[in-house]
Amino acid sequence: MNLLDIKGSYELIAGLGSWCGPALHTKRYDLRRNSFPLDWVQSGFLPEVNRLLKNKFEGYMELENMHEKNILAHFVDEGNVVLEPGGIQPSKAHFIHDSHYKIDSVHDFPKIPNQDWTVQYPALKNKLNHRIQNSLTILLNYNLFYLNLQRVSLTC
Repeated sequence: MNLLDIKGSYELIAGLGSWCGPALHTKRYDLRRNSFPLDWVQSGFLPEVNRLLKNKFEGYMELENMHEKNILAHFVDEGNVVLEPGGIQPSKAHFIHDSHYKIDSVHDFPKIPNQDWTVQYPALKNKLNHRIQNSLTILLNYNLFYLNLQRVSLTC
């Protein structure tokens, strides 16, 4: 992708959940003004992401469609790695899969000893619902540029 091909005026840049890189990079370059429901997730299935958008996030991250994968990630809060008590090692997070849309929640559920990840679900769902409402408003009112950095190399 050539930067000159996409150069233009955009009111908003939003990632589509390929991984958390777009959210991290837009934050790093001070281009991030909003939090979106797909910021800290990953999906290798763009048709599923398109279906999610077409369905206006209906059924997204519903508890009955979610299960834990046998993978751990870093626990991240809005792009900032949360450290374990003592401040040296990054805290771990459960890797949770939404089977309805084939999307993984990678950084949202901190691994807490003797606590199932589902205990934290209501707080995440509340946050997601807020982000979804904001996103739907934005999707209807802005000139958008969607950024997928999975296999993109920008050149000037």
